[in-house]
Amino acid sequence: MIQYEKDYQDWLDDHEYWEDVDHPGWETREPDPADPKYTITGENLGDKFMQAGASCYNSAISSTYGLGCYKHILAHILDYSEGKGYSSTERDMRDDSWYDGVKNQYKTSTDELVTIDSSDITGAGMHYSSLPSGEKNSAIMAEISKKIDDEEKYKVAIKAGETCDVTEASSDGEKLLSKWNTDGTLKSIKQWAKDLYFLCDNYASKGITKGEMQASVKDFQEGLAGSMSFNEELFNQDHKAWVDSEPKEPIAPVKPEEPLLEDYINGIPEEIVHPDKKIETTSFTNENEAQWYINQWYKMEGLDKTAEIKDEKVFNTTTNSYMHIYSVDNINKSTTTYTTNAEWGTEENENYLVLQEGMLQNDVWLHNMIKEGFIQIQVFDEFEHKFMDTSIAVDTRLEEVHDEEEIKKAEAEYEAALNKINKKEAKADEELSKLEAERNAISTQQEDLKKIIRDNIDLSFKLFS
Repeated sequence: MIQYEKDYQDWLDDHEYWEDVDHPGWETREPDPADPKYTITGENLGDKFMQAGASCYNSAISSTYGLGCYKHILAHILDYSEGKGYSSTERDMRDDSWYDGVKNQYKTSTDELVTIDSSDITGAGMHYSSLPSGEKNSAIMAEISKKIDDEEKYKVAIKAGETCDVTEASSDGEKLLSKWNTDGTLKSIKQWAKDLYFLCDNYASKGITKGEMQASVKDFQEGLAGSMSFNEELFNQDHKAWVDSEPKEPIAPVKPEEPLLEDYINGIPEEIVHPDKKIETTSFTNENEAQWYINQWYKMEGLDKTAEIKDEKVFNTTTNSYMHIYSVDNINKSTTTYTTNAEWGTEENENYLVLQEGMLQNDVWLHNMIKEGFIQIQVFDEFEHKFMDTSIAVDTRLEEVHDEEEIKKAEAEYEAALNKINKKEAKADEELSKLEAERNAISTQQEDLKKIIRDNIDLSFKLFS
């Protein structure tokens, strides 16, 4: 267990540091959406929303016109985007065809129907709140309305320390007034807008005080403005970088079932290869496979001498056993060049020749090139540790022989074809014999009929003569 005990102690040290220092330190660096760096300043949509609805909002909060005035803002953001109550021809006017009692009807979170009154759509006016650069209130509200249609993305914002304040046992009024659903999730901005629109006329009958209603309206107004001023792209970028930087928890070593004999023979190896270590050179765990790939690579690089394999014995902590790693250092390719030979059908390409397409499938060309020694055959010499060029023209060990396997295959195919033909001939002879027998039977039958007819004629003449 010598190596395991050392690895386990190393893991304990690494894990303690990760658990007590590294990981908690990382958690404290999580980007905070409330950080001012993520707030868009200046003429942003959140600021414009506050300006566009300032008159109606202030009237609702100060009770000049009552909470019914805030319905103008809610009606616009619910029902005033392109394709709904927002006119595509008169861009700062409402589209009255939308308000038919069906398309402009919604459900509250307590399943009560609420219908947007077209009289709450005041178009560009919105009590004539001033906007910079000649922008119209209607265009701002239409842009807000289009955004909050994405109810998964635009949720109600919460303040520090806020928790869900409703349950299934809460009254309908409390459920409508709250920014929370009874399951502890936040409502979408659009859903809370529907609930508040309904309450603007019905808060008293639902047991909600005017002060409670005004507090929720203020919370809604500020939360929506904040969400429209949030630099989501920058926040997502910083949050992803933070997630990607999380320190990985160290992996505990696997305890071997019994002491390893190799630990006692070789002692603790000088180098421990952990599962995540990378071998910098091309490497294999099978020596023959390594040599084959290396030979092929050096041949393609135009080199006659191949590299020697380095054998490195290492300890693998994944399997808790020793293993061999076979690798090779890179060697630059050959600088030998060739010239194009049109007669041979070859062209030069760096340090090797490229045959014209189809030449290797040309049996006659290939046979002649090998026989005359133009195509070299390479043999790996284990003593010289290099590839040796040879050819059938100079090497007496090489000779042209018939492919017995192909001959046997051709003979087998010939015999099979001949057997089929013989079977067909036998079947044809059998059919001919049957036909001949039938023909003889018919001829005999005809002769018998002729004899009967003659006998009948002779008997008739005798009777009447």
